[in-house]
Amino acid sequence: MELNALWQNLKEGKYNLYLVIGLGIILFIPFLGSVGLHDPWETHYGEVARSMLVRNDYIFPYWESGYFFSKPVLLMWMMAAGMHIFGVNEWGVRFFVAVLSILCMAITYWGVSRLINKRVGILTTFVMATSPLYLFLSKQAITDMPFVGNMTIGMIFLALGLIERDESVPSLKSRVILTIVVLLSTITQYALMINSGHMMKGLTTAAIILIFAGLLAGYFAFTRKRQYEIFLFYGYIFIAFATLAKGIGGFAIPGAIWLLYILVTGDWGILKRAMLPIGVFVFGIIAVPWYATLLSFNGRDTEGFTFYGRFFVHDHFNRLAAGVHGDRGSFEYFIQQLGFGMFPWSAIIPFAYVSILKEKILDATKEFRTILLYTLWGVFAYVFFHLMITKFHHYIFPAVPGIALVVAIYLDRLLDDPERENWLTKVIIFVFFIILARDIILDQRLLVNLFTYKYDRPFPNDVIELWKYIAIFTIGGALVVYFYIFKKQKYAIYSYMATALAFGLFLVHVYFNLITPHYSQKYLFDTYYKMRKDNEPIAAYLMNWRGETFYSKNTVRQLKSNSETRSYADGPGRKFILVEASRYNSLKNALSEQMRDKIRIVDRSSNKFYLTIVDPDAPSPKDKEKKPEQPQEPVQEKEIE
Repeated sequence: MELNALWQNLKEGKYNLYLVIGLGIILFIPFLGSVGLHDPWETHYGEVARSMLVRNDYIFPYWESGYFFSKPVLLMWMMAAGMHIFGVNEWGVRFFVAVLSILCMAITYWGVSRLINKRVGILTTFVMATSPLYLFLSKQAITDMPFVGNMTIGMIFLALGLIERDESVPSLKSRVILTIVVLLSTITQYALMINSGHMMKGLTTAAIILIFAGLLAGYFAFTRKRQYEIFLFYGYIFIAFATLAKGIGGFAIPGAIWLLYILVTGDWGILKRAMLPIGVFVFGIIAVPWYATLLSFNGRDTEGFTFYGRFFVHDHFNRLAAGVHGDRGSFEYFIQQLGFGMFPWSAIIPFAYVSILKEKILDATKEFRTILLYTLWGVFAYVFFHLMITKFHHYIFPAVPGIALVVAIYLDRLLDDPERENWLTKVIIFVFFIILARDIILDQRLLVNLFTYKYDRPFPNDVIELWKYIAIFTIGGALVVYFYIFKKQKYAIYSYMATALAFGLFLVHVYFNLITPHYSQKYLFDTYYKMRKDNEPIAAYLMNWRGETFYSKNTVRQLKSNSETRSYADGPGRKFILVEASRYNSLKNALSEQMRDKIRIVDRSSNKFYLTIVDPDAPSPKDKEKKPEQPQEPVQEKEIE
């Protein structure tokens, strides 16, 4: 009887939320701290966060020898908190990003279940979570998950407040939780400002802030008469977090989506129901203090930029309108990235959007209004990032949650009526699946380029056997075809979903782990720390990949010229030098003649970098190499951002 009751509860979806959280844990927690941080973004932001701990300054981000103004502070706060708890390691750097990803999955399921139904909630979460972009950016400690995760949660709460409009009286529990969230969202950063000396210190100031924040939080929570008002507050809170994670886009993108929704529906009453004055105030007390502090700060980064000049002018306006780093690309640029970034769901996307046109999306019911909102979300995000001059592959990530619900609606309708699509549509979807799968097998770099920098760097093709891809795609595809042929079309859909899950598990627990030694300097530094004696130094020859700074705890010596390299190597004792594999000969030629026979590679496990050692006491080889030509001064790579 107990097993029957358990099965019945599973069928009724009573354990769905726990299953969603369990899926998130299985996808993102194993091996999270056992693989190295990828250059250059993870190590760059990780070092800034580590500097916060070292300098006891959590307000003005610092990199190497100057201030860091390129990114907002939320990610670095998450990293610093993780390192404070777990130590300065990969687990500490990545932990809270993975937690946010799982929270985003849970809130997505819960919110969509309320707005539409439980099955669409499960399907939306499943499609989103098994898309390669979501998978990789949940395992990577870069700004995109803090931005998109918080924005997605905020959008769901706003939809609950503005579309569902639960008129019930909030429970005491609901009010208390909101009070705690507001307190944590405000007091935490104000306490960091006090601790860092950027607000007036003293118990009196702290007490005043605590009392004020407590009264404010209590007022917000206990004066709300309807549950939808509580949801609206959460919406503004999480949009504020998204703004602290990415900047203007944190509020501008969701704001633009809602404005487009109002224009399409003609529901201008939303502007009144949204409680904008108090909502903007809640947003402001969370999102504004750090920005206001940095804008009033006269410090400069290593290139002489103020915070306004670097963050707003260079990294916002110039990226949008002029182009800064990255690719350029035309309209199809992000079609390709979505093709691989949402595989295998990308084979369905065109038909899902066509199918949406058959829905009653202009009906005023909460189900169809939600479908319309998410449809506009995916379309707007795509168009916006297409119009942006600077392009990186992962920039399309904000469109994924919106597109995921559109795909989920398509799957939901197929499960209800497997015959709603003709055989030709099913064949075309399968052909798209085969083409995308083939491209992934033939060029494995397409996947790592979804979340890394320098798309032309060499890929370690030999570390992952192609049969693993072929097995997943062949078995999955064969099951889909088998069930369609024998008219068991629901099982064909389940097989497609199982293929997506199997591929997702492969990506995060096999692909990601095996390629990491070629994208991280962790393993070279493990060798260095094992080999060094009496704090022997380490230097980096014409490198700007960030990992050398993080893994050396900012003690690495940057060798920026041949003369500096020669001077360093000629000093007494052994010296370690990191070098890009393609520059090893240049490094060797840069050494003085007596040292050219004293250098050797001690770790070549990465296809990108070598760890070398210069040992003056090492015996010279019997066969002298031909004297190298006089080296020309190489040019160091441009600054990575």
